[in-house]
Amino acid sequence: MGLFFETLKSTRRLSLCPEVNRSLQKSLGAVGEDPFLAFPELGDFDLYAGDGHYHAAAVHDPALGGSRRAVGHFFMLNLRSRALHHLALGQSGGERKCEHDMRVLKRLDFVALRHGAKKG
Repeated sequence: MGLFFETLKSTRRLSLCPEVNRSLQKSLGAVGEDPFLAFPELGDFDLYAGDGHYHAAAVHDPALGGSRRAVGHFFMLNLRSRALHHLALGQSGGERKCEHDMRVLKRLDFVALRHGAKKG
């Protein structure tokens, strides 16, 4: 496992991770049956759910203000294909130990939040 993280120091290899994730998301959409087919009124909508999760701070994480802060990850789940997409990292520091979900959403641009969904 250490070799995997060592190779991510290369920006070229690190940029491959989101590319593979996008490719998997596209292929997942074609594999399973849409659980919302029984609801024709939802047919024109892309359906997503999102959530964030904080992990305990690792020993090697830098200390901020005398204490180590947890690492937060925010994800978006496509409810039709069940494909998971990483949205953002939670920012900690200052007076907050953990960044709230709404602050992360406000920080993101519309392109990231729409995730390729058509307008209208």
